Amino acid sequence: MDRPKIDFEIRHPKATSPVQGRDSLCGTSWADQLEVRAPYKNTDKYVNVLPIMMEMGPYFTMKSTADHKGTEPDLETSLPALVQQPVHDEIRAGIDGAQEMFDKYDDEGYIDSKNRSSIQGIIDRARKYYDHARALQNYWEDSYQPDPNRGPRGWPLQNEHFGSGCDYKVAPDEGGIFTMTKDGAKTVNFTCPTQTALDQHNEDRLKYFKLLKAALVNARCAQEAAAAVGTYFRNKEFYDKQPGAGMSVKYAPKKKATPKMGIAKMIPETKPEPPPPEVGEEPPVIPEVDEEPEVEPAPPAKKKKDNTMLIVGAAALGLLMLRK
Repeated sequence: MDRPKIDFEIRHPKATSPVQGRDSLCGTSWADQLEVRAPYKNTDKYVNVLPIMMEMGPYFTMKSTADHKGTEPDLETSLPALVQQPVHDEIRAGIDGAQEMFDKYDDEGYIDSKNRSSIQGIIDRARKYYDHARALQNYWEDSYQPDPNRGPRGWPLQNEHFGSGCDYKVAPDEGGIFTMTKDGAKTVNFTCPTQTALDQHNEDRLKYFKLLKAALVNARCAQEAAAAVGTYFRNKEFYDKQPGAGMSVKYAPKKKATPKMGIAKMIPETKPEPPPPEVGEEPPVIPEVDEEPEVEPAPPAKKKKDNTMLIVGAAALGLLMLRK
């Protein structure tokens, strides 16, 4: 297996979350339970609750840089936790759950054409990042071998040094392992990793951290987006089915009679002020993944009382009872 090539920019969503009242960047709610409200013309019957996607832990720990002017990933703390299978299971379940939620809402007609490709694009990006992270992990664990003729196989990403006597050494220096041979147990020497391999290993340790973090955030952003758009159109559908919804005024008041005598004063013509827009006249707009703007945080909306709650399951975050 060849070393996977990561020749693309690893990106987080840049837009503010489409969830009403949340002024954080989309996807940053992954460690929280999130109530998603998206009323249409003050109709707030349907609510969506996203459960915690992954608990907080040592997974994405940051530390001060050497000059203490900023922060950087703390790989020694984070990577031993990130390589564990349960972490991968949770991230993959979040991506699959976002896809299932999106598909269910779309099948039921609750995703509009303007947002369909945007949300699917976020899901695809999350899955791409996750798949590349796993490929990096598998390469360094199972395929890399510094000396194919004699050396041990594998240099897991959580290990900064190769070990076996090669710490702080590079080829042509040698390390050694104690193993069984046809002549009995003895130490077998091998050539340590090259400087190029050391640089690639350090580079991929950081990329692995960034890929998994971006996969997690993008998956949660897709959940937020699908939930916000789907809930909006569920509320719109409920509103439109109510008696009198969308009806115009049938009878207008009579106009006053025009005076028959006298000269009317000339009053400058003024245009009436447009009525303020009703809450929820337009659905949330999800930016395309390659056209994400920096959005000013919206002021928090007033909290409304709970109505019908749509609970999203954990592992797959599938929708339960889209229709009442």
